[in-house]
Amino acid sequence: MPCSSYKAKINELSQKCKFKLSFNVVPDLESGFCCVLEVENSTKELFKFQGRGSKKKIAEEQASELACSFLDKEAVQEREESQHTALGALDLVCTGKHGRDLRFLYAEAKRCGHHELPISVVLDAKPVELWRAAALGSETSLENALGPFRDALCAEEASASAKVSISPDGLRLSFGEELAARSLERGLPEEPLPSSIKAVVLRCGSSAAEILLESKQFHLEQVGAVLGGTMWRVIHHGKVGTGVRSRVLRNQGDCDDPDGPQRVLHLPSLYTLAPSGGSSRQINAAASWVAGRAVFGDAVLAIVRINRGRGGMVWEDFGTRQLAFLCAELLPEARFAAAARCPSLCRLPRSARACKSLRPSETLPEVAKALGFGAPRVEDSGSRCVVSLEAEWGGGPPVLECSCSASGGGSAGAVEQACLDLLRRLQEVAAERLREALAVDGVPDPEAADDGGSGMTVLREASSDSGPKVREDSVVHISHSEAPGTRLVVAMGTEMVMPEVERLLIRLGGRGARGALRLRCPPAGHRLLSGGGAAPVARHVEVEIAYVKRSASDAHGGLFSPTLAQQRYHFVEGIVERLRPETILDVGCGEGALIEHIAGMVEGSAPGDRRGIRRRVLGVDCSQEALLAAATNLSRLPLEGFRVSRVGSPRDFFNASRGAVLEAGLMLGDFSAARAGLPEGWEPLVGCDLVAAIEVVEHLDPEPLEAAAPVLLGVLKPKAALVTTPNIEYNQVIQRITKKDQQGRLRNPDHRFEWTRAEFQGWARSAAASFGYSVEFHGVGHAVQEEKALREISEQQGLPSSAGVGSATQAALFLRMQEASAGDLLPPARP
Repeated sequence: MPCSSYKAKINELSQKCKFKLSFNVVPDLESGFCCVLEVENSTKELFKFQGRGSKKKIAEEQASELACSFLDKEAVQEREESQHTALGALDLVCTGKHGRDLRFLYAEAKRCGHHELPISVVLDAKPVELWRAAALGSETSLENALGPFRDALCAEEASASAKVSISPDGLRLSFGEELAARSLERGLPEEPLPSSIKAVVLRCGSSAAEILLESKQFHLEQVGAVLGGTMWRVIHHGKVGTGVRSRVLRNQGDCDDPDGPQRVLHLPSLYTLAPSGGSSRQINAAASWVAGRAVFGDAVLAIVRINRGRGGMVWEDFGTRQLAFLCAELLPEARFAAAARCPSLCRLPRSARACKSLRPSETLPEVAKALGFGAPRVEDSGSRCVVSLEAEWGGGPPVLECSCSASGGGSAGAVEQACLDLLRRLQEVAAERLREALAVDGVPDPEAADDGGSGMTVLREASSDSGPKVREDSVVHISHSEAPGTRLVVAMGTEMVMPEVERLLIRLGGRGARGALRLRCPPAGHRLLSGGGAAPVARHVEVEIAYVKRSASDAHGGLFSPTLAQQRYHFVEGIVERLRPETILDVGCGEGALIEHIAGMVEGSAPGDRRGIRRRVLGVDCSQEALLAAATNLSRLPLEGFRVSRVGSPRDFFNASRGAVLEAGLMLGDFSAARAGLPEGWEPLVGCDLVAAIEVVEHLDPEPLEAAAPVLLGVLKPKAALVTTPNIEYNQVIQRITKKDQQGRLRNPDHRFEWTRAEFQGWARSAAASFGYSVEFHGVGHAVQEEKALREISEQQGLPSSAGVGSATQAALFLRMQEASAGDLLPPARP
């Protein structure tokens, strides 16, 4: 019967794991009662968990909930200690074919929370691994888990009765009737072993694929499965006596029998189903990523694991989704992200994720360009090949170099191996940038120069101990050191504070938490599509959370529902659906949010509809860090027919024909001199279908703002242009809902100004008349409690209740005169 409360679960776990519990409840002036739960494990270590509540029971339940995850982990550790005999025996064989210590496998599994150790067996003394996970922490003992294969080892006809067949349905493992009967006689599970394995074939060339498909049966000495769980590896094919050497430990109790069953532990590795050949073998890029070294020909991946409840084997499907997870687990930045409990920010190149047989030398240029390196340079001296990369922008080492001997695989094989090593080095560069973005250190001198890395660096954070946690629908009272001595009320999700600060507040937690961050920003505001000028400077910001409460938003859970950003992008999607543009220029693209929404529109549409048939979207920004973040975010999208790349000029982007449904380009742009004429290579932008500047103009200083309309409308001459900006009149609605009067305050400290509706419409009408456009105005974004706030404002100011303040965001849609006859694009919206 399941436990009815966390306290009951704690008591049940403590009885199983021999833990001592002590609940101490005392009165608390702030919350009513405070409960301190003390937990003492078998090694006399004492841990304390604290909970608060208006009643004793609530305080005890909160403390018990905090301790549940801890007790579960401690229980696993206790069970591990009870298996010391099995582990001691396995330690003797924890060396691979190259003499490498394999105990790191157990440490890695423990770090991932799976507590499984890889085991392999040998059938009929043949050098074949049948990998699987022995669940040391389960009730099934190691010997019982190995039972079916122990019988296979003892059977004289094992090699003849245990076979693997390859069919269109996958791989099939079959045992002879006599072997199955013998298993039942030995007291093993009565249910037959699952026999179906569906696998992913990483193909490499037509000849290797034909070998795989034409073969009807493989003995277990030719095909084996590798370890399951999250540590999947590749099943392999190898000839007897070639490349497989292992130390062998005989089963306990059989050490004196030279012919007794044997158990072998191997280093997980990847081989190929294609027969070995000369230097002309085609390298398998996807399989090489998985193996960490050059792999030639086809390879097959499959999953096999232990059924913990019954001690039998379970063969599971291995699809492309599992392949993506497997590849992500092997990347250094993914491991770092897992340790930091944050999502991975870097993925494999699309060519590898799609299991295409591109060579590393073909994959390397694209990955290097995305990370800020130039084209690879190859130096081949005949006996040794050296491939090097030189950094052009961004953080990281100035030069990367890898070399490989040309012996064995020849010069071509040496080049591929060196390129593969460089690909893995580039993943380490990406991981290092991620560490810079998430590193938690002591707060440095605010005047210290920023040495590169990501746009936001968290310098210090201290978790809160009580109260509600910061969420996207919170109202947060913070002390903000960028303006000394000021205290601000931040309405989350309303863009009244920099998004980086909002993310830091959510990360910090709740009341009493303190943090600091360093932001990289242009020294004089956001120049119009400019990558030139002075280098970005560091802005040091410290915040302290003084008070957190949920927004007064009825049952909707936030000031805006959906959030203001979601409402704005939904509006932009409506414009895109009706205009059906094939070329879109995203001015000030930032981290690629608009491109991501457009990609989602394409993915969500029917193949025959495509809701606008968007062909190419080019994002331009003045920040290198923002473009790097955009490339990372967009490369993570699991969308078909979508491709993103870094480009040097619009001409390079528009001339490339790759056949994708939607292609996105990211570019560091400079329009500073565009009023006199476009730079070379920018001609394809003239006359594009749509130019979008979403929340950009308010970041511009007077000089670039003056050039905005002449460049976007006069020089580019798009068929349509969409500009959105905050409506300062609406700020009083937000301030009224958050119960804080901050008359005249801008929503974001980085805003140079915010326009009223009259000011914005005056600017837009003047620009439209000057360059031959018509203009439509729309309002986007309304708070949940807008009507209530407007009534209070009307009563206070003595205005009629019909006097409005517009919408949170105001938008202007410019249509070139010959395009305006297409008809109404959108229904009238609130101004």
